[in-house]
Amino acid sequence: MIITHGDLSSSLISSASLINNHSCSMVNCGLFHGDDIAEFEEKVRKIIIKQFELSNGDGVLILTDLFGGSPSNVVAKIMHELSDLKIECVTGVNLPIVLQSTIKIENESLEELTEMLVQTGKDSIINLRKKYCM
Repeated sequence: MIITHGDLSSSLISSASLINNHSCSMVNCGLFHGDDIAEFEEKVRKIIIKQFELSNGDGVLILTDLFGGSPSNVVAKIMHELSDLKIECVTGVNLPIVLQSTIKIENESLEELTEMLVQTGKDSIINLRKKYCM
């Protein structure tokens, strides 16, 4: 699932669907200007619990846009409160991370997938001038 400021989460899902040439079924939630943070937190909590139930105990992977931003802070609080549930979160979501997360990876634990996505994020940020020696 993707939790971000504004429409970023739905836009990332839409772009991933365009590139993958099929519909991406990730759940998303955006925090918009004027939203009540307590209501947003409750909405996110309900989504996380539902996604955990749907995972049959495998756990929930959450992607957020900005470490220290309200969506990430809300997720961190919920992760602490629901520490008995298997929940992982990667901040700094970008399109390569979303694309990688949509690939069905057999025999990967939630923790392994989380670390792989962190590495994908790091590897996807490239200075083109240096890359192509311009």
